[in-house]
Amino acid sequence: SDSWVCHREIVRQEGRRRDQEGWFESPYMSRVHLAFNWSHIPDYLTFDEHYKLAIYVRPSRCNKLECTSTGRRISEVENIPCLQPLGLPSWFIDSNTMRNNILNLTLLSLDDARFR
Repeated sequence: SDSWVCHREIVRQEGRRRDQEGWFESPYMSRVHLAFNWSHIPDYLTFDEHYKLAIYVRPSRCNKLECTSTGRRISEVENIPCLQPLGLPSWFIDSNTMRNNILNLTLLSLDDARFR
């Protein structure tokens, strides 16, 4: 009958997609608390040189400015989805921040989102 055809699961539409692996769901208006225990990282290793933190979010959008080798602006292109990670808070990237500790960040979703 037609009802079987209409209600069957179609894997390519409803199944798990490979591009969803490794992402965490964050529903509308939810807060996500991230805690990074970096207490094992030695003091002589420098953040953004020896190790980094990058948080990617989907859906997202950002503008990419393209320039010539002489520094003249060619165009500004909107990337959807944004291929760049989120900007980190200024206190986090400050060189005076002791990062070999437990660091906490909170993300707020203003819409349904995924992050990694």
